[in-house]
Amino acid sequence: MTDALPDEAELRLLAAKEEGRRDYHRMRGEFRPPYPFGTREYNAYENEWKQALKRASSAYGCWTADQYWCPEPPEPTLYKAPKENEYARRKG
Repeated sequence: MTDALPDEAELRLLAAKEEGRRDYHRMRGEFRPPYPFGTREYNAYENEWKQALKRASSAYGCWTADQYWCPEPPEPTLYKAPKENEYARRKG
Protein backbone atom coordinates (compact mmCIF):
# COMPACT_ATOMS: atom_id res chain seq x y z
CA MET A 1 0.00 0.00 0.00
CA THR A 2 1.49 3.32 -1.03
CA ASP A 3 0.79 6.69 0.53
CA ALA A 4 -0.91 9.17 -1.74
CA LEU A 5 1.08 12.27 -2.46
CA PRO A 6 -0.47 15.49 -1.12
CA ASP A 7 -2.25 17.53 -3.74
CA GLU A 8 -1.60 21.20 -4.42
CA ALA A 9 -4.28 22.45 -1.98
CA GLU A 10 -2.79 20.43 0.89
CA LEU A 11 0.67 21.75 0.09
CA ARG A 12 -0.64 25.35 0.21
CA LEU A 13 -2.21 24.68 3.63
CA LEU A 14 1.02 23.19 4.96
CA ALA A 15 2.92 26.22 3.68
CA ALA A 16 0.41 28.57 5.33
CA LYS A 17 0.79 26.72 8.64
CA GLU A 18 4.57 26.95 8.52
CA GLU A 19 4.36 30.63 7.62
CA GLY A 20 2.02 31.30 10.56
CA ARG A 21 4.44 29.69 13.00
CA ARG A 22 7.42 31.61 11.59
CA ASP A 23 5.59 34.94 11.43
CA TYR A 24 4.60 34.80 15.10
CA HIS A 25 8.26 34.78 16.10
CA ARG A 26 9.50 36.99 13.26
CA MET A 27 6.91 39.74 13.88
CA ARG A 28 7.06 39.33 17.65
CA GLY A 29 3.40 38.61 18.13
CA GLU A 30 1.89 41.05 15.65
CA PHE A 31 -0.86 39.33 13.67
CA ARG A 32 -0.81 40.32 9.99
CA PRO A 33 -1.99 37.41 7.85
CA PRO A 34 -1.02 37.53 4.17
CA TYR A 35 -4.16 35.62 3.09
CA PRO A 36 -7.69 36.93 2.49
CA PHE A 37 -10.08 36.49 5.42
CA GLY A 38 -12.23 33.37 5.29
CA THR A 39 -9.99 31.27 3.04
CA ARG A 40 -8.62 27.89 4.06
CA GLU A 41 -5.10 29.32 3.97
CA TYR A 42 -6.12 32.16 6.31
CA ASN A 43 -7.59 29.66 8.78
CA ALA A 44 -4.49 27.44 8.66
CA TYR A 45 -2.22 30.47 9.12
CA GLU A 46 -4.30 31.79 12.03
CA ASN A 47 -4.50 28.42 13.78
CA GLU A 48 -0.77 27.84 13.60
CA TRP A 49 -0.05 31.44 14.67
CA LYS A 50 -2.25 30.93 17.76
CA GLN A 51 -0.51 27.64 18.55
CA ALA A 52 2.85 29.42 18.42
CA LEU A 53 1.45 32.08 20.76
CA LYS A 54 0.26 29.45 23.25
CA ARG A 55 3.52 27.54 23.20
CA ALA A 56 5.77 30.59 23.39
CA SER A 57 3.89 32.33 26.19
CA SER A 58 3.82 29.21 28.34
CA ALA A 59 7.51 28.58 27.78
CA TYR A 60 9.22 31.95 28.21
CA GLY A 61 6.89 34.91 28.66
CA CYS A 62 5.31 36.61 25.67
CA TRP A 63 5.52 39.41 23.14
CA THR A 64 2.57 41.76 23.10
CA ALA A 65 1.06 43.26 19.96
CA ASP A 66 2.91 46.50 20.74
CA GLN A 67 6.18 44.53 20.66
CA TYR A 68 7.00 45.14 24.30
CA TRP A 69 8.34 42.24 26.27
CA CYS A 70 6.04 41.12 29.07
CA PRO A 71 8.12 39.02 31.47
CA GLU A 72 6.98 36.18 33.65
CA PRO A 73 4.97 37.28 36.68
CA PRO A 74 7.03 37.95 39.81
CA GLU A 75 7.38 35.37 42.53
CA PRO A 76 4.62 35.64 45.14
CA THR A 77 5.63 37.14 48.46
CA LEU A 78 4.36 36.10 51.84
CA TYR A 79 1.76 38.33 53.45
CA LYS A 80 3.10 40.27 56.41
CA ALA A 81 0.53 41.28 58.98
CA PRO A 82 0.65 44.92 60.09
CA LYS A 83 2.36 45.52 63.42
CA GLU A 84 -0.64 47.40 64.77
CA ASN A 85 -4.31 46.54 64.39
CA GLU A 86 -5.79 49.75 62.94
CA TYR A 87 -9.35 48.77 63.84
CA ALA A 88 -8.46 48.05 67.47
CA ARG A 89 -6.49 51.32 67.72
CA ARG A 90 -9.44 53.40 66.51
CA LYS A 91 -11.94 51.58 68.76
CA GLY A 92 -9.81 52.34 71.77
